[in-house]
Amino acid sequence: MDNSRLTEIFRSIGRRYGFDNVSAEFREFRDFDIKWEHDRRQARFMITDYLDDAPEAVMRGLAQTVFARTAGRRKEYPQQVYDWIGDRNFAIRNRERYLSRWDGISDGTCGKHRDVETAFDRLVDRGLVQDDRMMTFRWIPTTDGSLGETSTIMRTILVSDRLDSPDIPWNVFDTALYILATMMRSDMDATEVAYRNRETIGRAFGPYIELLDALAGAGFRI
Repeated sequence: MDNSRLTEIFRSIGRRYGFDNVSAEFREFRDFDIKWEHDRRQARFMITDYLDDAPEAVMRGLAQTVFARTAGRRKEYPQQVYDWIGDRNFAIRNRERYLSRWDGISDGTCGKHRDVETAFDRLVDRGLVQDDRMMTFRWIPTTDGSLGETSTIMRTILVSDRLDSPDIPWNVFDTALYILATMMRSDMDATEVAYRNRETIGRAFGPYIELLDALAGAGFRI
């Protein structure tokens, strides 16, 4: 789908909400994102280009929800939108684009001292996380104290390359990866994941407070 057809779809829905001038375009956002600007009669939409091959029915459903939200209504996206972006093939088609938009991302799972995929398999073997052959792992540079980034839609875990260090004990590294893997399957941040799973973390990796202190001492925010 090109921008002209995207605009036609949004324009047809916009008329129902009183918008005379509507434009829409695909944008190369790194993350899955939808943005809009509007006043009384005009609206402009910027849609993640990960949806540029979506069926028109999906884009119409998305447009209806977005326009309802511009009107102040709390409307959820229709199931067909969730089905499209939640399908495993969506990640397969778009993941390379997604990964290419991260500055400094690694080419694979092996760092200088750690292999993220091997560590994840270790968590799977211990029954701590669910096995998922669709999962992709990479290293990324971070400066904000985060453990990394996750994307449920792209089925991706990006681990801070500051954890790729011989000064980080194995149990501390596995704790960080467990927190990221759990974040990916929830709406919680690292702090909430760590706290809610403190008993599991303590049983699996060692004293909970000592693990958090070790991560904090290495410059991570938990």
